[in-house]
Amino acid sequence: MRILAVNADRGIAPDGSKGAAIHLRSVLNAFVAQGNSVLLHTQRSPKSLDGLRFKVKTGVTREQLVDSIESFDAEVVFERYSLNGASGIDAALQTSRLFALEVNSPLFAEASLHRPTTITEESQKVENRLWREADFVFPVSTYLQERIKDVRGHSRGVVFMPNGVCQSEFASVSKRQTTQEVKTLAFLGHPKPWHGTALLLEAMESLLAAKKNVRLLVIGGGPGGDDIRSRFEEAGLGENLEVTGPLCHEDAIVRLSSCDLSLAPYAQNDSFYFCPLKVIESLAAGVPLVASLIGDIKFLTGGHARLCRPGDAGHLAESIVALLEQPEESQRMARAGREHVLKHHTWKSNVRRMVEHIDSLRRGQNSLI
Repeated sequence: MRILAVNADRGIAPDGSKGAAIHLRSVLNAFVAQGNSVLLHTQRSPKSLDGLRFKVKTGVTREQLVDSIESFDAEVVFERYSLNGASGIDAALQTSRLFALEVNSPLFAEASLHRPTTITEESQKVENRLWREADFVFPVSTYLQERIKDVRGHSRGVVFMPNGVCQSEFASVSKRQTTQEVKTLAFLGHPKPWHGTALLLEAMESLLAAKKNVRLLVIGGGPGGDDIRSRFEEAGLGENLEVTGPLCHEDAIVRLSSCDLSLAPYAQNDSFYFCPLKVIESLAAGVPLVASLIGDIKFLTGGHARLCRPGDAGHLAESIVALLEQPEESQRMARAGREHVLKHHTWKSNVRRMVEHIDSLRRGQNSLI
């Protein structure tokens, strides 16, 4: 299949280090690995083509996309949903191609809360149109799946497609039980307001007050990393924190695999739409995981993680202590979690399913949904 991919989000570079960038290139690389041809049109150019198995062009106007659809002879337009972006579906309609949309968040609602100056009334209309008119929509969470079904008025063409990992990137990871006196707790990713990072300081204060010899490693950076560093220093815990700053994905995996535990804390949220890549990658790296029991996290882990109450820093600290004090059980759980993810949550299996759905409709057959 010949696929014209579209990334109209200015904040996502195809070669970037944040989760959205990893997701984007992992999916497109997986398409190529399974024998498909992919041309990506992106708003933000990559600094390097290393690790990108697909072709890349800069620019996402309707005219540019139409030209590439025709010259590349694309059979389907596959877009990562971005705020206010309708050029992909417009180009697909103009050239009579199928249009598939990957949805990672309800961007209008998210922007309304965190970035209100970036949206207009038209933003909501564009989102509804994309969710309603796409031939296929692939949401990463069941919460998004239900919201999109409501907008469409039916479930046809809506396929739940949670995040995954690239098996080859984790194949050589060898997680060994660490023997260091100081235990390292990992937080994977560039911290954002919705990641529950405020709980990390509270939990660390509880652990250190209980004489637990622990340190926090934030594998990421950005403004959120600077904020965590400032808050730890203000609390007198600067020596118990390391913020790596942005790392390439391979180096991030190496740092993660050396940790004693990984943490994915979230506050209580009735609209939890996330599919946390940090949860799946921590398990794939064979690291025992403590995560909030919210959204699809129990499903993603297959029950192979210590789940705590969302928004409860005390319970988060208790869960950390429980795993640190039961190293054999922690490692058993970590091995089972790794096996679960590498069997059930890979980009390879995700892409295979997406291609089956798209190809069935492209060939004029009934959808597999």
